[in-house]
Amino acid sequence: MKKCVKILDSKSGKQVVEYPISIDYIALNIGEIDFYNEAWKCAVDDKLVELDKRLEYRFVIDSNS
Repeated sequence: MKKCVKILDSKSGKQVVEYPISIDYIALNIGEIDFYNEAWKCAVDDKLVELDKRLEYRFVIDSNS
């Protein structure tokens, strides 16, 4: 399953980054939070956000994905 996740700055509303996230799953309960978690990990790894500042951002799944 693949979805595009946007990470937005909560205060400004500006998009920080967008990642295409693909989750191959065996589990039955894959939800939006799983895509958000993967996108957050990517943004931290890319040094676009600070690990402990997650509450300052919001996540949106692109409706076209």
